[in-house]
Amino acid sequence: MFAFNYEKAFSAFAFSICLWGFSAQSSSVSSAMERCEKEQGHSAVAACTRVIIENPQNHLAFAWRGRAWLFMGNYDRSIADFNDAIRLDPNSGGLYWFRGTAWAKKDNHDRAIVDFTSAIRLAPDFSPAYKNRGLSWTAKGNFDQAINDYGQAIRINPNDEEAYFHRGEAWGTKGQFERAIADLSHTIRLSANTRNSDRSMAYRGLAFYHRGTAWGALGNYDSAISDFTQAVTIHPNMAEAYRNRGLSWENKGNFDRAFGDFDKAISLNQDDAASYWGRAVSWMRKNNFAEAVKDYDQSLRLKPDNWRALFERGLARTQLGLVQDALADFEASLAVAGANQRTSNVREIFESLERARRQLEQSRDNPTLSGNAETRSPQNSRNVQGTGQRSRMTSESQTDSDFQASIKAIERALDDLKTGLTFMDRILR
Repeated sequence: MFAFNYEKAFSAFAFSICLWGFSAQSSSVSSAMERCEKEQGHSAVAACTRVIIENPQNHLAFAWRGRAWLFMGNYDRSIADFNDAIRLDPNSGGLYWFRGTAWAKKDNHDRAIVDFTSAIRLAPDFSPAYKNRGLSWTAKGNFDQAINDYGQAIRINPNDEEAYFHRGEAWGTKGQFERAIADLSHTIRLSANTRNSDRSMAYRGLAFYHRGTAWGALGNYDSAISDFTQAVTIHPNMAEAYRNRGLSWENKGNFDRAFGDFDKAISLNQDDAASYWGRAVSWMRKNNFAEAVKDYDQSLRLKPDNWRALFERGLARTQLGLVQDALADFEASLAVAGANQRTSNVREIFESLERARRQLEQSRDNPTLSGNAETRSPQNSRNVQGTGQRSRMTSESQTDSDFQASIKAIERALDDLKTGLTFMDRILR
């Protein structure tokens, strides 16, 4: 999944950039000012405050204190200090950049974009401003603007592995997987030259993960598996990489390896609905419908609005003879999906089973309508094999005709399931 982690991106990025664009300090700077600039946390705040008390016009002291508040996570105080710094020095692009970062950390991306734009106006070749504005555009869902800003950052610094990474994420979110692969490959290549950097290695692992997802979306499961393996080598606790590798194994028909990866993903993150869903599909494709229902239950507990999982659990329940429960799942699936055109199978199964259910009720109320309603009940009209072999409903009544129609629809749906939804369909966003 092309999951955008704005929080991590800004946290790492803010710490890696010095206070660019500020006036140089004189050699006679006080010891308090030195501590204000060089120390961190509350020590920096205390030192900067002493300087400000002595000289309320010292824009650098406000800026350094604002930076200290920013790194401590006190964004309101950070913004207040950068407001004062900008008031005293309105032509310093770095001040706008830092204030924009604080706004972004507060999820106020509109104001962040305004500040990053001011930084760019004052220093058109300051690539971090383009990159951070791209992150804010991404957070707002405007991927075209984000891609443009990442491109500007790359134009200024062609070796910016992070700009390639974030542009690759944006291309992937837009479904342009070939372009995503190209940009993420740049990140992997560039990060290979700086493997001693924890930061570069972190981006390298993420790039393998996202490139693997792009390969999976294109149906190249071997390349996907290779990239996910690289990702978990660098990030051994990345549950998403194990889950997506499991999806790749599943699509290749290697269910034993798929189960191993889904199990690992769930052990790392028991709240990942997509991992339970993926394992449920593997159980379905092995005709183990009871285990499939258990995993669908867990997935739907975490993400109850997944209409596909509701539909598939309904299919599993029909194979276990739980027709009434299946009807409830199909009805819920239709309600969640609404007018989605991909619900045609759900509707067909639901309508035929519902007709059969109504006629069964009528036959119970009026035994003359059929010879033995009990023998044609949903539970007794199935011969569920221990191996999961599909049962057949046989009778001469209209009820059985409707059940036969529903069974044919179910069989088609199961066949569709066994060919697999697209890789990206299986990744819950």
